[in-house]
Amino acid sequence: MANTQKYLNHLLQNTGITPACSEEERAAADIVADIFRDHGFQPEIQEFSASSSEKVAQAAMGIMVFVGAVLMGIGGAVGIVGVIIALAGAVLFVMERSGHPVLSNMGAGGLSQNVIAYHKASGPLASPRNRPVVVVAHYDSPRADLLSQEPYASYRPMLVKLLPFAMIAPAILAVVRLLPVPAPAKIVLWILAIIVALVPLANAVAIIANKFVLPYT
Repeated sequence: MANTQKYLNHLLQNTGITPACSEEERAAADIVADIFRDHGFQPEIQEFSASSSEKVAQAAMGIMVFVGAVLMGIGGAVGIVGVIIALAGAVLFVMERSGHPVLSNMGAGGLSQNVIAYHKASGPLASPRNRPVVVVAHYDSPRADLLSQEPYASYRPMLVKLLPFAMIAPAILAVVRLLPVPAPAKIVLWILAIIVALVPLANAVAIIANKFVLPYT
């Protein structure tokens, strides 16, 4: 543990905060590779394209569903716009989940990297039957996660479980409201759609806070 703290302090002093796909993250990767070399490894820096567009797209769709749910009950042209927005959010969500992304493909990606070092088992205790051990650690600095903090952390499992249903249900309720149902029933369906849409809205707020607002860890 003492050695780990020493390397963490070394990274903090030399690179500071290292957001993913940043120059600081690349500098941290070079430092990690140098530490491996000092211990006799031959490290490899493996670059790859990374993007957080999927999460941002999920937040955008959640906001669409909530706005559509609010507008659908106002009536007139505004109500029609609300129905369209709710339907669009649900359709885009289904496409993203079924492997046909639309919104997440629009975001720009960045270049990140992995630092990989191999240590081959050797010495008198080494055996061909030894099982490989993989040790993985992050050296990038993410922002704080709202849903990992109290009192919100306990709601994360429920939010994850309800999210798929809550993304689609307001659109279904919007279509039902277009049918010749009594006016009181339409009001009930409208209120129900808004309540259900609070789930994707809460998820969107958490994503936006994690992406743009909360401090880096």
